[in-house]
Amino acid sequence: MRAPSGWWLIRDPNRWLIRSSTACIHWLSAVLAWCSRIFLCAAATPVTVPNVIGQTQDQATATLTDAGLTAAPTTTSNCNSADNGSVVTQNPAGGASVDKGSSVTINVCSPTPVE
Repeated sequence: MRAPSGWWLIRDPNRWLIRSSTACIHWLSAVLAWCSRIFLCAAATPVTVPNVIGQTQDQATATLTDAGLTAAPTTTSNCNSADNGSVVTQNPAGGASVDKGSSVTINVCSPTPVE
């Protein structure tokens, strides 16, 4: 079996995997009796995670979106009040290489009010 130009063809014991950079489609194949399934999946595009520590949640979300990533914000009270509203940690860290469309967890400082 041959993959079209720009595609990769991978075989494991139970199926063929054909990877392209455009689509992810799965269908049963009656043509290939010896192959139970054919998968077409988008090839991963690596991107570098930007460092968003110190940015506001809105700024960090926009920066990550511009890089082709999604933000998964959480809040933490384990921070200084001077950092209120800013991203204090992120995972994965800035500079890491991840697949385009991956999620980056950002922890936004929201200290507990002093009573």
